[in-house]
Amino acid sequence: DELAKMKVDGIFSNDLLEHFRHPVESLLEMKKLLKNDGIMAHTTGCYDYEYEYTRFHYAFFLGDSLSVLAKKIGMVHQLQPQRIDPRVPSRLCLFMNPC
Repeated sequence: DELAKMKVDGIFSNDLLEHFRHPVESLLEMKKLLKNDGIMAHTTGCYDYEYEYTRFHYAFFLGDSLSVLAKKIGMVHQLQPQRIDPRVPSRLCLFMNPC
């Protein structure tokens, strides 16, 4: 109940998106907590196909999948082209409300 009343400037997750069984619904729930100019920043190694076999990841966000995901949640996205740390496969993707 308390969370539903909150409006925050930003939401950050690290290696979380790939674990959602229903990422659209999960991101829509997060979006409800954002102010109109709020930003979601999600890092994951699953923007690239880095893990051949995994039993823990439901999704890899390859090709146009981030564009489709952003459109379904009514936001725009910006995927950072480089890794945060060259030793770690994670990259950052920002989701913002369209201008």
